[in-house]
Amino acid sequence: MEINIDEIDEGQILLQPIINNYGQMIMPAGTVISFKHINILKTWNIKSIIIKGEDDVEEMDTDFGDEVLKQATQRIKSRLIWIPENEWEQELYNIGLKRACEIIGRSKRN
Repeated sequence: MEINIDEIDEGQILLQPIINNYGQMIMPAGTVISFKHINILKTWNIKSIIIKGEDDVEEMDTDFGDEVLKQATQRIKSRLIWIPENEWEQELYNIGLKRACEIIGRSKRN
């Protein structure tokens, strides 16, 4: 859902990354908007953003199913003593989780 910069609320989640006029990514998809982010968007003269709405479904949930996602989450947590602390780390965690889902899903089909 696209919203105007003046309608953004803290806690909303970016559905698409914010790219400036130079092709540089200002914020990745999945960023949880804070007051600081709103100020950055205004500084870069961003007029609107696309946020995750209630109707937007996580790609991972639809691809793998709840049971596979649960098993993959348990596998990742048993192997890592780490909690993502920022958007970049969360994205890295999500990549690992998706890969674990692919492996578990493939083994269930065989």
